[in-house]
Amino acid sequence: MLISRRHASSALWVSLGALLACGWLFAGEPGYAVPTTWTGTTSNVWSTGVGTNWSAGYSDGDDVTFNDTGLNTNITISGTVIPGSITFDNSIAYSLTSGIISGAANIVHNGSGTTTINSTNNITGKTFLNGGILSINADARLGTAPGSP
Repeated sequence: MLISRRHASSALWVSLGALLACGWLFAGEPGYAVPTTWTGTTSNVWSTGVGTNWSAGYSDGDDVTFNDTGLNTNITISGTVIPGSITFDNSIAYSLTSGIISGAANIVHNGSGTTTINSTNNITGKTFLNGGILSINADARLGTAPGSP
């Protein structure tokens, strides 16, 4: 993919990689994960395009973190969200309900807290339990099962 930028004196074609090197790409560009942390300052709703509950906004593909600084920790997912990755680094309790978590995200659970996933989950990534408790209340919440060996 080429992106053009015209100057008064000449036409300059710059590859996407060069744009990255020059710092011309901005947070939220499609295809680029942005790290963001749940704040929950406005409500308990996690929704695509609604960034007020996140430290850096939220768009599908972003790498999301839930830690001890978040308010409204009983989170309602509105519609379908497709995070790039999901990290829980918490000693407080979180729960995710309603909606759908989709995509190829890995779930990483650190810290001593409990996280309960009550939402539908069809992610295809891996789950890493490095600490605490990750509670999934039904098989349908586990995501896509791996193929048979």
